[in-house]
Amino acid sequence: MSTDLTKRMGPLALILAFMIASTEAGRAEDLPPLPAPVAAVARRELSVEDRLRALEEANRALLDQNQNLSRQLGDVSEQYGKMVRQVEALSRQLNFSREITGAPADDQPPRSDRSDEGGAGARDNPAAPRGGGTAAMPGAVLDQPPRSDRSDEGGAGARDNPAEPSRTTPFTGPGKIPLRVNFGPGIEFETANEEYQFQIHNQTQVESRLYQQSNSSPAAGSGLDVPRQRFIIAGRLTKPIEYDASLESAYGTVNLLNAFVNFHYDDRLMVKFGRFKVPYLYEYYAISNTDLLQPERSMFGANFGLNREIGGQLWGQLLKKRVDYAVGIFDGPRNQQLDFNSAKDVIAYVNTRPFQEAESLPALKWFNVGGSVDYGNQNNPVYPTALRTSVSGTNNPGAFNAAPSFLQWNTNVIERGPRALWALHTAYYYKGLSLYGEWQSGYSGYAQSRPGATQTRVPLGGFYVSGGYFLTGETVNRRSQVRPNRPFDLRRKSFGLGAFELQARYSYLDIGDQIFTAGLVDPNLWTDRVSAVDLGVNWYLNEYVKVYFDWQHAEFGQAVLYRPGGLQKTSDLFWIRAQIFF
Repeated sequence: MSTDLTKRMGPLALILAFMIASTEAGRAEDLPPLPAPVAAVARRELSVEDRLRALEEANRALLDQNQNLSRQLGDVSEQYGKMVRQVEALSRQLNFSREITGAPADDQPPRSDRSDEGGAGARDNPAAPRGGGTAAMPGAVLDQPPRSDRSDEGGAGARDNPAEPSRTTPFTGPGKIPLRVNFGPGIEFETANEEYQFQIHNQTQVESRLYQQSNSSPAAGSGLDVPRQRFIIAGRLTKPIEYDASLESAYGTVNLLNAFVNFHYDDRLMVKFGRFKVPYLYEYYAISNTDLLQPERSMFGANFGLNREIGGQLWGQLLKKRVDYAVGIFDGPRNQQLDFNSAKDVIAYVNTRPFQEAESLPALKWFNVGGSVDYGNQNNPVYPTALRTSVSGTNNPGAFNAAPSFLQWNTNVIERGPRALWALHTAYYYKGLSLYGEWQSGYSGYAQSRPGATQTRVPLGGFYVSGGYFLTGETVNRRSQVRPNRPFDLRRKSFGLGAFELQARYSYLDIGDQIFTAGLVDPNLWTDRVSAVDLGVNWYLNEYVKVYFDWQHAEFGQAVLYRPGGLQKTSDLFWIRAQIFF
């Protein structure tokens, strides 16, 4: 049995047995004192086997005590870990509070363990960017490997340009600010302090056209098209600094639409520069294409409007927003991305609501009257090269298939010389009624591109009257997004059919006969006068979805080519266009 105990006790039992045996053989005072359990065994007159059994029990008691101590140490370690995590959370909250308030880190008292303040544990490279390393604690190793979660150390989230030098001046901007997300219209990300904003907008138009002349060519007798697909990014970088950047695909061709910055410190005077809508024509400058009564603008606006140009503009609202004004300098060529000469155009616009604050005349509150002008010298290709009744000014190849033209410039024609355009407009909105019209006039210089060709001044003129009325009770004070009283929904609890608006327009365009006498246009194929009537219904399913149902009847001053060997004096278009904009 003693042998079994010896095996179970191992070396410790042998040592204890040796000490007990030595106690009997020698003098006790010559030996070191024994542990209490062992001494108690030694004092007893027991056999070696009994002594080993007693020592085994004592050893088991010591092991149990050691396990209890280990468990207690684990509990203390866990509590310590919780305290460390709480301290780290408080530290993050403190840093977050500094970022929200914009307080720079230098406002804190210097700490010897801060790696960016030159105390103990400071980085060897004093030019390193702030926050480039962790704070050095006693015993910390400063040459530790880079962390993958640091934006300035080459890991995930590192700068796009890894060769960018370290900042020599500490960054004192607002830091990271939490975002909130909104929808309507568009997807909007905005910081909690409302200083920074990022918006995403989308416009999609899909249409079906059916012409009376089913065998027209190159324009299809009927077809499906995407006249506009726009992706718009807009927002602000601090409240006063607004921006817009957007692309458009029209009939298959992608172009830059907007790219501008607007300084908006005061509604009365703002400064905008970049590429954007020029302030000429009320139906173009004051009304977005998404909010028109008809699918496209009037014939003068679609074919001779200035569209977007690169330039700078002063604009704003005066007299309690009764007056809208804008004046700017622009590069000049209409519908084009490039400028072809050093001359610039001056363009100005004004719109007034004289009875907006007249409480005695509430029916005239949203009565508008104003005008716009443009003057400059041109030397550039004509754009568009073909004029149409139902497509905005473009040379996109898909537009030739979408709609027949009533005039095409000869291939050697350019726009050269002075151009002066002016327009007067009026608009009236009352309850569900929209009524607006504009008289447009001016002249533009044209010439053949051959050397020595003479310049010809061609007079331009036109007008339109457009009206609409909501049958479902919606009210308007200008042309903008409409929120139906009962949005379209087929579910029982929220059933609705949307809003319905009747619309009509008469539009007229007159171009001087000089285009024929100067050899700019073939008089046997094209006309210089055209009128069009639009009738239809607009269906607003909700504030983001709109469908146009339009019939357009056009009459030409003389028969025009609509297919090889075929001429037409009138044209009828049955038009359905569905639109999404948010």
